[in-house]
Amino acid sequence: MVDGLPGREEGYQRGLGTRQIQMLAIGGTIGTGLFLGAGANIAKAGPSLVLTYAVAGVMLFFVMRALGELLTYRRTEGVSRGMRGSSSGRSGVTRRRGRTGSSG
Repeated sequence: MVDGLPGREEGYQRGLGTRQIQMLAIGGTIGTGLFLGAGANIAKAGPSLVLTYAVAGVMLFFVMRALGELLTYRRTEGVSRGMRGSSSGRSGVTRRRGRTGSSG
């Protein structure tokens, strides 16, 4: 079909595994249910519900963005390891290397 793709030379293959196909199917089913449910609710409540969904979506966007900034503030390997180390004042990287966190 298409022989000039750069990915073919590096050993990449196009294809989906069974797990990816199952996740796509589940996501499509959930998305369809939410879309139909929202449509029914909007038909009952009127256009004010669209405004409510928009406000909730914007708030959720900012919450997720803040969580992303918190998790990338101190970059470490493994998020849970980095978050555990933050409570004692030491990062997960220094503990994994065997240091106590003191300089020297």
